[in-house]
Amino acid sequence: MSLLHAIIAKHLHCDQVCILNLRGLPLSKNIKLMLVMLISLLLATSLFYLLLSVPAVTQLNIDLFLWINQFYWSPLAQVVAVLEEVDTFAFLALVIALIHFKKHNVAMAILVAILIETLFTVAVNHVFVQPRPFQVLTGIDFAFQPYGYSFPSGHAARMIAAFTAWCVLEKKYYLPFIILAVLLCISRVYIGVHWPMDSIAGAVMGLIIGYVVAKLNLNPLLVRLTDLIHRIKARFKRKGNLTA
Repeated sequence: MSLLHAIIAKHLHCDQVCILNLRGLPLSKNIKLMLVMLISLLLATSLFYLLLSVPAVTQLNIDLFLWINQFYWSPLAQVVAVLEEVDTFAFLALVIALIHFKKHNVAMAILVAILIETLFTVAVNHVFVQPRPFQVLTGIDFAFQPYGYSFPSGHAARMIAAFTAWCVLEKKYYLPFIILAVLLCISRVYIGVHWPMDSIAGAVMGLIIGYVVAKLNLNPLLVRLTDLIHRIKARFKRKGNLTA
């Protein structure tokens, strides 16, 4: 075992084989996968930027938005907006449930995918600075005025990144997740806060992130998370014994 691997094992305070799983997926392969993911994300972002600079594509983007937004119904839009704004809490609940049912690897993949997605989409959001539909068009309906810029849709990217990680690892429930993903992408346009291309770009980014994260060796993080859970459980158990 290399000196680097020994140092990592020492600092993580657990068995080096458990952490690194060298015969399964070397640490160097993790780095290669992350580089592939970064390059793919940058290429996809550049492609969408180039597409949006084409007048015909821009006009199609506007026309498609107006067509979807014409079906706006305020009561439904408000419900959809509330449900989508609590998606982070829903994902946390999902992760906790997965941990409870011993699906630690899936829970960790979803957490990592959401973290990477958030960092990347926020960065792209502030680089491209694309205004939202209600800031450009007049006479349209929208549920609320979110902060930040339009491109890409963080909600679409986050949802699809998590769904992709789940499907790659669990290999089931494809159809429900695909339906939910499509509905979410459309709903961001329906409630007037994103352009269609924002949702499509977010979906592509989420797909890339979720797939690559599911292929990573997350044993180091998984071991630390499991250890933290055991410590929390032990602490609560001790407090319960003291109060009893």
